[in-house]
Parts: sequence; structure tokens; C-alpha cells
Amino acid sequence: MQMELTMLILGYRGTVEWSKVRAAIKRCTTMTAPDIEKLVKNVKEGKSELIPNDHILYEDLRDLGLIIK
Repeated sequence: MQMELTMLILGYRGTVEWSKVRAAIKRCTTMTAPDIEKLVKNVKEGKSELIPNDHILYEDLRDLGLIIK
């Protein structure tokens, strides 16, 4: 059985450019636009979210101010 690796978005710091976060997620995953919107909304509300593990996406989101484990 193969497990899909994931990253956990714990929150964010500072001012985040959410349009760039959406673009990075869209570029690096197969998530649909409604799923991305739901994810962004949850993170803004302080909820944790799991996303597919991708090194480029990790770097992009970290640089945009998201806290990821």
C-alpha cells in the first residue's frame, strides 16, 4: 500500500498575498478552484489544512508567509 505524502498548513504570519497562494497551489497540485478557495478560507480562519507534498509548493507557500510542517 502506497501512502500519499502530505504537508500540513498550520497558519500564516504577516500579510499574505492570497492570490499568489491560490496561484501556487493551482500550479503545483490537481486541486480544483473551489477546493483551493475552501482551503484558503480555512487557513484564513486559523484552521489547519493538509495538502499534497511538493517541494516547490512548500518553498513557494513558505515564502508567501504560510507556516507549514
